[in-house]
Amino acid sequence: MAAGFARHGIGPDDRVLVVMAPGVDLYRTVFGALCVGATAVFLDSQVPRTVQLRAVAMAAPAAVVGPARLLRAGVLVPALRRARLRVGIDGSAPGAVALDALAAEPPAAPICVPRGDDDVAFVTFTSGSTGQPKGVPRTHGLLRRQHEAIQANFPMAPDEVAIVGFPMLGIHTLLVGCTAVLVPADPRFDVEHLAAALAEHRATSVGLGPAMWRDLLPVLATRPGRAPELHYVGTGGAPLSLGVARALREQFPEATCYCAYGSSEAEPVARIELGRFLDDATAALADPSRPGGYPVGVPVPEVEVAVVTTGLLDDEARRPGDVRSVELAPGVVGEIVLAGENVVDRYVDDEEATRRTKVRGSDGLVWHRTGDLGWRDEAGGLWLVGRLADRVTTENGRVVDPYPVELAVDEVDGVLRSALVAHEARPHGELVIHERPGTSVDVVAIARLLAERDLHVPIVRAAIPLDTRIRSKIDRVGLRRRRAALLGGRRPLTRSGRRRVPPLLQAGGS
Repeated sequence: MAAGFARHGIGPDDRVLVVMAPGVDLYRTVFGALCVGATAVFLDSQVPRTVQLRAVAMAAPAAVVGPARLLRAGVLVPALRRARLRVGIDGSAPGAVALDALAAEPPAAPICVPRGDDDVAFVTFTSGSTGQPKGVPRTHGLLRRQHEAIQANFPMAPDEVAIVGFPMLGIHTLLVGCTAVLVPADPRFDVEHLAAALAEHRATSVGLGPAMWRDLLPVLATRPGRAPELHYVGTGGAPLSLGVARALREQFPEATCYCAYGSSEAEPVARIELGRFLDDATAALADPSRPGGYPVGVPVPEVEVAVVTTGLLDDEARRPGDVRSVELAPGVVGEIVLAGENVVDRYVDDEEATRRTKVRGSDGLVWHRTGDLGWRDEAGGLWLVGRLADRVTTENGRVVDPYPVELAVDEVDGVLRSALVAHEARPHGELVIHERPGTSVDVVAIARLLAERDLHVPIVRAAIPLDTRIRSKIDRVGLRRRRAALLGGRRPLTRSGRRRVPPLLQAGGS
């Protein structure tokens, strides 16, 4: 792949836009681009077309690797039309090179262009839920530090066979020397296929989102033959329910089971053993004097974490010189900010987003505003209560964070997942309940739970959508849009405010 890119003039500082589903071809394309010194740019194919087009324009790629549909549409998109190389992963497009043809000629000698710590290796774009996607740059130095931090806090041996539910984690797995078994981003690949893959490849390590674990565990329990003997059981990327945590501990009592917390801009941030998670979260449910939510453990040594007053860092002129000096006391909810050598300190070609979310202290340390809300306990453990954008203000002016409420509601029999959301049709909030198939939830019990928390909002039964990346995180933007449209008698809008249209990059995934 590197030789093919080099033959077409792709080299250092060029950007290669990669629009492919997770698989062997994705990884050989990415490593081929890195070998010639280029930057691999990833774009989520599930975001609205307007967001995709803005991200493509910001990327300004020299090469595009993607489905024929994208390449044919490229004539209408200036940023794609200017690309010097177009590579098709399926079908044919005018002027495009087939992926296999690009890698058909072996190189005369191995290609590996040296790069420095400050050179950008990857760019991933955020979902653009606010309308403007942000390009997150990962330099070679940052990637190395993140790889070392993950290995130090979640150690794996080279002989492990790892089921990889998070595509970026596949890079780390390969660098360790493990065998990576990739979970396809394809709705037809269900938990039955996943259970068969665990047995077929004799997996010893599995990292999946909580919702995927919840669906997989009952299948594993009923499959004939021996249960998989896992050394490591990991989850993350979305809030973890008590039910899933209990099931993981019961099914894999000999494995190291943990929940990880991180973000696109900082990886990893914290980890917690599932036994400790169960003890802490259960105790918090029984203690109304504590803010509650989801415990994620003590931050890893490589990252510095502070919890500060919400909105304190909005005014650049009034920002404190030392963020540590304004950290809140234990037990007080605020905005979570991060700093460290494995934290991204800027966005690609977006000075406004960098100014808004990156805070440079008087000591030169750059703090990243995560948008997450949480608190610290007396032992230094970090807890999450929700996102700043997801707070609900009730009719009496009380501000409520969703995670503590949802953690309690999800314990009610028959609840598959729940979401406390506010939108234009119900600006003071509503609790949406997604029932388990074939069950009926006791709404009276849920209303009693809410009354104990002095929360009086409508309770509705409806489907709650999940993200398309790890199939576990609630798509709150989509849920709010859907509920507002339904109650207002309108067709759902896209995140950009327009009626839904087929995404430009839908074919092939990313």
